[in-house]
Amino acid sequence: HGELIDLEAEMVVSRNRIELLQRRESESRIRSHYIKSLLSPIRRLPPEILSKIFLMCLDEVEEIQVLWLTEVCFHWREVALSTPTLW
Repeated sequence: HGELIDLEAEMVVSRNRIELLQRRESESRIRSHYIKSLLSPIRRLPPEILSKIFLMCLDEVEEIQVLWLTEVCFHWREVALSTPTLW
């Protein structure tokens, strides 16, 4: 009977360890994705080029779609807001 209790306690510890490792893995994946996004080539485009891309892609679209650009990241928001022809 004591051995069963010991095994159950060990299982609880193991489950907790698995949950901790799964959380750490998830956090690591999120950090990795974030770092990769920082290195993305589109982040190195000058605002003038990005603005022209916005204008070409959003020709005759609804205003709501332009607003979506402002929600991608801070840089895109700044570029979109500083491009009067989008509005």
